[in-house]
Amino acid sequence: MPAPATSLRDTVETTLPKLFDQVQSSIANHQKNCVALYKLHLTASELRQSSSSGNGEKLVGERFFEETVCDMMSRVLLVKKGQAVADRIAKFLGAYIKVLVEKSAFSPDLRPHTD
Repeated sequence: MPAPATSLRDTVETTLPKLFDQVQSSIANHQKNCVALYKLHLTASELRQSSSSGNGEKLVGERFFEETVCDMMSRVLLVKKGQAVADRIAKFLGAYIKVLVEKSAFSPDLRPHTD
């Protein structure tokens, strides 16, 4: 499975910075970018790996997605409050979390995993 993991890693590492760049410029494109981020999140969550004990799966794709988003967000947290660019990113992530909550309420597949 090395090829899908590398492909996913490349996709996430190239798509996320572009999304974060777009949401900095205007709040008007947040909905479109929430949809794009959600699709990327779903794609990443499909990449799983058998655990070493053989009785479960590791969510390697989703874990990588989460770590990358946290890395991007940690850069924003260093910016002083009141900066429009950072505020737009924070609003975008709030909107994305709202989308996740709404989607998980209707889809049992998107409920939190218990790993």
